[in-house]
Amino acid sequence: NKNGSNMNTYNDFGKTVEMHKKIDFIFVSKHIKVINHLVDQTRYNELYPSDHYPVIANLRVDQK
Repeated sequence: NKNGSNMNTYNDFGKTVEMHKKIDFIFVSKHIKVINHLVDQTRYNELYPSDHYPVIANLRVDQK
């Protein structure tokens, strides 16, 4: 899955052999529910927009 949640977040612009590492996270508290999440590994014209892939989450904040 190109945009899956189990994808690695570090790419080093494709330079290193061990370029796929999951090192970026979104932490939440007990009052925040994760609705869904993904790592967007989209490249544009085969170029990486950053050395890290974006970690995207839809969250719901519950009232205390």
